[in-house]
Amino acid sequence: MSDEPGKPPEEKLLKNPHDRFFHKTFGDTKKAAPFLQRVLPAALSAEINWASLEPLPVTMVSKKLRERASDLVFRAPWKDQETLIYCLFEHQSTSDRRMPLRLLEYQLGIWESWESQKGNSGKPLPLIIPVVLFQGRGGWQAPAKLHEMIAVPKDTAESTWQVFVPDFRYQVIDLHQKESLEPFRTWQYRCILSLMASIFLSDDNARMEKAVKALGDLFHCDNDLSFLQTAIEYLFAADGEIDKETFFRHIEAIEDQSLKEKTMSIAEILRTEGRQEGRQEGRQEGRQEGEETGRLKEARSVLKKQLSKRFGDLSPAQQQVLDAARLEKIEFWAEEIFDAISTDDLLSR
Repeated sequence: MSDEPGKPPEEKLLKNPHDRFFHKTFGDTKKAAPFLQRVLPAALSAEINWASLEPLPVTMVSKKLRERASDLVFRAPWKDQETLIYCLFEHQSTSDRRMPLRLLEYQLGIWESWESQKGNSGKPLPLIIPVVLFQGRGGWQAPAKLHEMIAVPKDTAESTWQVFVPDFRYQVIDLHQKESLEPFRTWQYRCILSLMASIFLSDDNARMEKAVKALGDLFHCDNDLSFLQTAIEYLFAADGEIDKETFFRHIEAIEDQSLKEKTMSIAEILRTEGRQEGRQEGRQEGRQEGEETGRLKEARSVLKKQLSKRFGDLSPAQQQVLDAARLEKIEFWAEEIFDAISTDDLLSR
């Protein structure tokens, strides 16, 4: 297997607009390097050659990680040119209680891939730093370490069993927690984090105000209009979170005339493209709707049978969640069912 560095997976593989924006943003090492530099402990960060940070191609990571095309893996020289340090950069818009186990799976896959490369067999494994960027509502609720997921009797001292658990801690950046954002006060692109956080604010006006302010900050800190367009495309793609007409009203209120003109121009183009796509999709929907409805009913029925056989009959609340789920979600649950410990555990993923 080649050890040549490569580009991250294509953004077109990502259906989720939050994952797509994360990938397009932090797939650029000019943004990823200073971000990760601020996440790691200062003493360790100072020993890493961030100028040589490079993304790893998907062919060099595990199958599990390849399936999660939104996640990124980087490597850089650590203290000397011989020793490498890896950063596993995970994006989440919902809290995942299985995160320690999932990250362990990813790390094992990276190490196995590394060992399979010519000349690496028998060598010490590279250090992997897992980092989770969380932008959703409600705060990050997942266990911070793997041992917190292990079932043990009450009143049992950790010292009697914890040494038998492969343990590590991952770094969490919660975009709605001030302490998480403190290291980024001096980062040129901190407005990107504000933009990502704004999408999940519950108040419509606060969401729009923060999003438009973040666009203004981005415009003034970066002369690259293509990235400003990427940010606006992200706002437009976040269906159900950003109301486009409200967005246009907030653009009209921008005092900076240059920013207002460029933002309005990009937004108008995207709105026109959206209408054209809508008309094209409308002609196709009639043909596809029947097929998709049939696939959805079949997938839902199969999953219900699997859940009933594995965990017992569904409760009315569980049935309601299953009935409301889209086909993509049901297909995801079908893949995860054998890793789940209960119906509630599966449906919460």
